[in-house]
Amino acid sequence: MASGRFNTVQDAIAFAEANGQGKLTLAADGTITNRFGQPTGYDSSGNLAPSGPVPTGNTHSTTPDATATNSTIRAGSARRSI
Repeated sequence: MASGRFNTVQDAIAFAEANGQGKLTLAADGTITNRFGQPTGYDSSGNLAPSGPVPTGNTHSTTPDATATNSTIRAGSARRSI
């Protein structure tokens, strides 16, 4: 059963993904998380939005396109390519 302004949870997820939320995951228990593992719930407008902290240890995106092969890391003013 959906909350907010959508008929189904799937409708809410599809709308959120199409409008900038990125990939969302619906678990068997009904919880919805974003690509960072952050819980998602309905905001005051009835849209899905992040509703809790990012879990410790999962601060990187879980989507395949988020992995970089030639990233630059900054430590102060020093730069190094990896």
